[in-house]
Amino acid sequence: MKPILTLLLACAAQAALAAAALAGSTAAGQSAGAGGDAAPPAPASVPVPRPEPYVPPALRKAPSAPPAAGAQLRQQAMQKLRQRFEEADLDASGSLTREEARRAGLGFVDQHFDQIDSAQRGKISFDELSAFLHQRHKEAMARQSAKQ
Repeated sequence: MKPILTLLLACAAQAALAAAALAGSTAAGQSAGAGGDAAPPAPASVPVPRPEPYVPPALRKAPSAPPAAGAQLRQQAMQKLRQRFEEADLDASGSLTREEARRAGLGFVDQHFDQIDSAQRGKISFDELSAFLHQRHKEAMARQSAKQ
């Protein structure tokens, strides 16, 4: 939606500039008389809409290190998940209720809460979440190797 709005604004600006230039040339022609030597107005430059946030190529920075992969990527993902888990734990109990997970936007945890909470305590620890994710990973790897 934003690129369309930017394009519409650019078109409106261009139309306004064209109308002003036309009005200016008409006024100049009338004031100069029949033999007027008024120069035509310079064409207005309209900025080209670019995707936001646009950074010119000269200012772009190359990545300092290659992106993480494999075990390093999994470790980074688990660190981020732990941080989100701790932020969602509003009462600092070390565990999440379904409502805390829902409020924090942890949709996956909310959807699989009953499977993660195998003891049916109504709350889950990060270790239970981690074990559930590792189990799902193992199952996915087994399915993938069975297909080959």
